[in-house]
Amino acid sequence: MRGEFENPVDREKGHDDSEQEPSNCEDAGTNAPGTETDVVAADRRSAARAELCEFLATIAVGEYNFAEENDAVPFYESGMVDSLSMLELVSFLERRYAIDFSRIGIDVVSLGSIANILDLIEAKEP
Repeated sequence: MRGEFENPVDREKGHDDSEQEPSNCEDAGTNAPGTETDVVAADRRSAARAELCEFLATIAVGEYNFAEENDAVPFYESGMVDSLSMLELVSFLERRYAIDFSRIGIDVVSLGSIANILDLIEAKEP
């Protein structure tokens, strides 16, 4: 199947790519959905979500069960948390996940929903 997609310029020059290292595209199957890497990442995200929801419940303006909320709900705009709560959230994320907001800045969008915060945490993790 490899020859089917070979570069015509290489064919003219007589290059044989059969001994080349596989490209990233060919390696893509190693991180395909359902692999061990994905399971570990999903477990980490699930654990981070549970911890985050538990923390958000302690700083919420009202009584909210964040674990049952849709991850995309913008909790600041919805009034679930206020500006003081957001500062507490920043402090929590800095302590718990070593996110350096002095370097990346504080963005209400990236801190505005559970999904966005989890993406921020995942971007920080190795």
